[in-house]
Amino acid sequence: MLDKLLTVAGSVGSAMGTALGMSEEQRRFYADGYRCQACHARLLNMLGAMTVEFLAADGRKLATWAGGAFRADSAKCPQCGHLWKLYGNAASAPPVAETITIVETDRSEEFIGEDRRVIDNSQSASTPTRTFSFSKEWSKTLVLEMEHATTGGSTLTLGAKEVAALTASSEQKLRQTYSATESVRETSTEEVSCQAAAHQSLLVIVKWKRIWQHGYLTIEGREPMVRVPFRVVVGATFDQQQIDGTDAAASN
Repeated sequence: MLDKLLTVAGSVGSAMGTALGMSEEQRRFYADGYRCQACHARLLNMLGAMTVEFLAADGRKLATWAGGAFRADSAKCPQCGHLWKLYGNAASAPPVAETITIVETDRSEEFIGEDRRVIDNSQSASTPTRTFSFSKEWSKTLVLEMEHATTGGSTLTLGAKEVAALTASSEQKLRQTYSATESVRETSTEEVSCQAAAHQSLLVIVKWKRIWQHGYLTIEGREPMVRVPFRVVVGATFDQQQIDGTDAAASN
């Protein structure tokens, strides 16, 4: 009985859609009892109101109660994410290939530990030169800041499925560019030469730092363009400090 009522109501909606110049897919949506043409889910709630997401041309959501069903540029199924045009001759919104571009901005450094070596030359009048090898293991950590994504100068609002798809394509682009993966460890090795003064101890301190590359991704193929900030570890470096005399023993 319910299906028959919805079919009748949908037929009326389809006829009205024809008069209003709605797209073929929107008319089929009505005629099929308010079903998505991709996943066939019935997009009505318990009160009989449509659960379709209506979107303006710039991607803003338009409330159904505020006339979204007539004012929107396109409609989207909340179940499968299928998108179609509300008006015109196109049966559905044409797929648009996304173009992702990486824009690098600044770099920052993060302290990740230190190594210490002591040359005890307190009992000698010579001034020996010693060479030490220091190594540090690190990974190319990647951080995609989807919570700070923007579009048209405003904070981006997306459904869970869209966020997942956008995150996957963005991370893939970054991993390909920077060969970034948590499972692969990198090792940086540096050699440091230093000379100890006569009758003095020398403490050599190597302070390791990870280098973060900051930037943002521009994702075109959407209207308007989406911008997503990111940061990725691209290397490791160190600062060297030497402490002579009694301070060396106290600092060790």
